[in-house]
Amino acid sequence: MFNEGEMFLQWTSVSTGTLHLVSKKSLDFDEVLVAMTPNRTTTSLVQEFTWGGVKTRSKWIEAPHIYKKDGWYYLLVAEGGTFVNHSVQMARCRTIQGDYEICPRNPIVSHRHMPLLNPISVTGHADIVETQNGEWWMVLLAVRPYEGGHYNLGRETFMVPIIWAEDGWPMVDNETGLVQTEDRLPDLPKTIYPLMPESDNFECDTLQMQWNTIHPPSSAASWALRPSAVSSAAGWGEVVLAPTGAASGGAPSGF
Repeated sequence: MFNEGEMFLQWTSVSTGTLHLVSKKSLDFDEVLVAMTPNRTTTSLVQEFTWGGVKTRSKWIEAPHIYKKDGWYYLLVAEGGTFVNHSVQMARCRTIQGDYEICPRNPIVSHRHMPLLNPISVTGHADIVETQNGEWWMVLLAVRPYEGGHYNLGRETFMVPIIWAEDGWPMVDNETGLVQTEDRLPDLPKTIYPLMPESDNFECDTLQMQWNTIHPPSSAASWALRPSAVSSAAGWGEVVLAPTGAASGGAPSGF
């Protein structure tokens, strides 16, 4: 976050609910790594304060975001872990350093009071944005379970409209106050991106985007593309995988 000529980086200690705040007019990546070193207490970059984990008896606070609006600093966090108690909570303060006032309606978004087999469950881990047309939207993670409590698609990204109420706190702006399977769209131009090709003949100088991975290769040797040893015809190639197991902690590839 940039504020009044300073850049701020924030993260949390999940076990203590402490928000770490790094601030400096010019902050480089090496300084951030130093500030994030475990058990380091001598750096002048880090300020630590409790966002309210003690006040609200919260557990597993993570993913802090700070926004400045109408003279307030709003602190948005995920709380409750990444399963059925997942939620979105908020606090605010007139200064970025705190002490933060807890939103009386916390959690501002959660499905923790509903069965796991609700069409959308495990909601949390959010971010908010104002569009160029003045609308406010929240993007967050959730799952769509089916029989047996399974959700093979994992956590997916959802979007919900929000408004700022008269008391200055945000609220979900739909008829249920929940993340719904269908909702209105933002007032924005529609953009339809072309589908990725279903096949790749490897005739380009660079790989196409379907070869992009969620986790980058741990090294250049994780996998490689080379001309086929079976056929020298154009458009033939081989993907060579490193001998990395699924439980190795590396970046296993699956094809």
